[in-house]
Amino acid sequence: MDIEYDRNTKYFHALVNINRNKAMITEFKNSQGELFIDQDEIDDLLVQQYTKKFKKVNHELEMELISMVHCVISHEDKLELTKFPTAEEIKAAIFYLHVESVPGPNGFNGFFYQKCWKIVGHNLTRAIHYFFKNSRVPMHFNSNFLVLIPKERNATELNRIISLCLANFPFKVITKLMTSRLGIIAKKVVFKQQYRFIAHRNSNEAIRLASELVNELKVKRHRRNMGLKLDIRQAFDSLD
Repeated sequence: MDIEYDRNTKYFHALVNINRNKAMITEFKNSQGELFIDQDEIDDLLVQQYTKKFKKVNHELEMELISMVHCVISHEDKLELTKFPTAEEIKAAIFYLHVESVPGPNGFNGFFYQKCWKIVGHNLTRAIHYFFKNSRVPMHFNSNFLVLIPKERNATELNRIISLCLANFPFKVITKLMTSRLGIIAKKVVFKQQYRFIAHRNSNEAIRLASELVNELKVKRHRRNMGLKLDIRQAFDSLD
């Protein structure tokens, strides 16, 4: 660990300020390409664009197409996914999560919930049971900080900015419980080629494989080869 960081020196604070200034969004363009430099106007534009991006869209489902999809999840699997978690299961999830993870708007990270489990454990367990009973997240559980990190210096467009969502710790507990259960049935719904969604599989393997396949396209002995590159936007942070 850097000694300068430990000493909390002026040099350390200067480094923090330099990095913070690099990440500042000082200019931003709206959808018409107009450039804004006023910070309040930039804030309003970002709020508008992210509100539009995450806005729920009501899609009409083609029932005929859905009826053609073969169901691979059994009734027993569905019951396993939605069953009430025990107090021991909830506690295990809390003590599994990283204690120093960045807190959400409520300001409490995993360290607080682990150290104060005897005090807050009962109420937190009740709140999580409320979610599984009513299929609704308790108020404020899903409040988040949206942190914007430019991909490059002087980024002025939304597609050049990475958004990180800092969730409250109780919401992370719910997602941990759900992902643990989904992992049990993952083999039924996830193809083996989907590296990123299979436990203990390294996504770098897929990158190396893709590189080799692209090189194979140049080999003349293979006929009628084709490579397809897809850019998928808004694949995350939305259910639409």
